[in-house]
Amino acid sequence: MQESELSKNTARRIQALKLKKNRDDWGQFSLEGSKSVLDLLADPNAVVTDIVALPDWLDIHGKLLHGRPSLHIHVAKGDDMRQIAAFKTPSPVLAIGKFTPSPLPESIDDWVLFLSGIRDPGNLGTLLRIADWFGLQAVFCSPDCVDIYNQKTLQASMGSFLRIPGFEMSFEEFIAKYPDCPIIAADMDGDSIYEAKLPIYGALLVGNEGRGIETALLASAAATISIPGTHSKGAESLNAAVATAIILGNIRFRTKLTSF
Repeated sequence: MQESELSKNTARRIQALKLKKNRDDWGQFSLEGSKSVLDLLADPNAVVTDIVALPDWLDIHGKLLHGRPSLHIHVAKGDDMRQIAAFKTPSPVLAIGKFTPSPLPESIDDWVLFLSGIRDPGNLGTLLRIADWFGLQAVFCSPDCVDIYNQKTLQASMGSFLRIPGFEMSFEEFIAKYPDCPIIAADMDGDSIYEAKLPIYGALLVGNEGRGIETALLASAAATISIPGTHSKGAESLNAAVATAIILGNIRFRTKLTSF
């Protein structure tokens, strides 16, 4: 473990990690928030290269950093954290981690999410958290989704990005890789989730927050499902993450599931 004051070069590198291109080129990401950083440090598969923290945080949690000879500790001031933070309210600690990709599943034998065109990082992070809560096998993101390692996505996931395997893959690649996996599309014109027949495993297809699922993708779905609502107050639709949670809750806990 090496400890030093935060340098300008390190601060610039952290700021550069706000861009996806740099994250991809360097194979690194930055993570803010004490709970998220502690989760990262506790994960046996995570590779943490740097910790930037205020002295008070190090006084409390410094023992967790012992026994990590390759870890660089950067002691920062409040102004330093405000400079490098991705959020208006800076965290007392920031970590730099290396990408540790999970192996691509050989087959789909449980439920997974396929996310098409999710653009809001908070939504994506919440979707990862939902997938983690319901114990899904994996989450697949189309190339036009926001980056899983976007700082806002990571924060919204509340550490779930460490526990749920995430992959970037086009829908065409997915159905070619997993031709036997039933595709169940979440669409407002679909059958009621409370009455629809469901397989015992499959991919729940969730579309863009505003446009929904593209017509070409819907054509590949074995079934489309929706969440009935009264719309008595004029609500047009549900948030993508909220709808996904309701659907997965029914998939996991309905007492009678009838496969195709």
